[in-house]
Amino acid sequence: MGIKIITDSTSYIPAEYIEKFDIQVVSLNVFMDNESFRELDLDNKTFYTKMDALSEIPKSSQPVPDEMLNSFKNIVENGDSILGIFLSSNMSGTYSSANLIKNMILEDYPNADINIIDSKTNCMQMGFAVIEAARLAIDGKSMDEVIDRTNKVLSNSKFLFSPDTLDYLKKGGRIGSASALLGSILQIKPILTVTDGTTSVFTKVRTRKKAIDKLVSTFFEEIDKKGLGDVIVHHINCEDEGIQLASYLEKIKYYCQNPVYRTCDRSSCWPWKYWYSFLHKHRLKNKSLRKISKAFYILSLFIYCHQLSFQIYMQQHIIRTLILIKLKLLKL
Repeated sequence: MGIKIITDSTSYIPAEYIEKFDIQVVSLNVFMDNESFRELDLDNKTFYTKMDALSEIPKSSQPVPDEMLNSFKNIVENGDSILGIFLSSNMSGTYSSANLIKNMILEDYPNADINIIDSKTNCMQMGFAVIEAARLAIDGKSMDEVIDRTNKVLSNSKFLFSPDTLDYLKKGGRIGSASALLGSILQIKPILTVTDGTTSVFTKVRTRKKAIDKLVSTFFEEIDKKGLGDVIVHHINCEDEGIQLASYLEKIKYYCQNPVYRTCDRSSCWPWKYWYSFLHKHRLKNKSLRKISKAFYILSLFIYCHQLSFQIYMQQHIIRTLILIKLKLLKL
């Protein structure tokens, strides 16, 4: 008996991770132009081509009950426990549906172990939590351990995104036509995030270039506070730009986790290295002089260690600065 992880299609987990960690995904549905599509069956290009031809934004709906019911039932009948991690209950009824399905399953299988988490987010902020949960499940961790770690990943991550156009916000009724027109003229680019389960404005900047700069600078601020784990760059029909940004973030991630330590040369290590050699060679007989010499040796060693730490910090800071400067030179 193991733990199986199930989530929904808004996690956008790459296919290789779904297969590797045996994650089950139920699909939300998209209704547009009098047709209904499973989100998992739609690619970005097709979706946005169809949407651009519409005057109204498409509507989404939660997974078909039978699809979720069958997924849950197959896991329980196999003798496994279920941990479902779904998009924010403030964004969709999927979380509520999962709880209804849970209660239906428990009527037929009263001993089934089913746990449902409201991620209070979506996309790969939820996806990272799902992957971590699946990884721990494969490692044989208990349900309590998996749930605890999942919640920690959710609380210790951040999701930032910036739409290139205000058209879809206007179609969805988020902003009025006048605001959309003025925003387009002034090249206003909102940077959005998810707070307490709902989409909110993180900040607003002018021009796409400044939006990307702000995303990167916020990235630095967050890793300074919480450290650096995994990073993913979402894109919608701008894969080349996404790859370009991801490559720079990957360099930052490498240097933050693999600092380059300088080898000790004479100029940087002589105070402690050669003073120690002096002490060893001359074996000072005067106790007071020997104490002073050892104190100087310890002080020199401390100064060297501090110098080395400062060098490492400066290397990382310079690398970050250079990458930022290079980013600003790009026409993103």
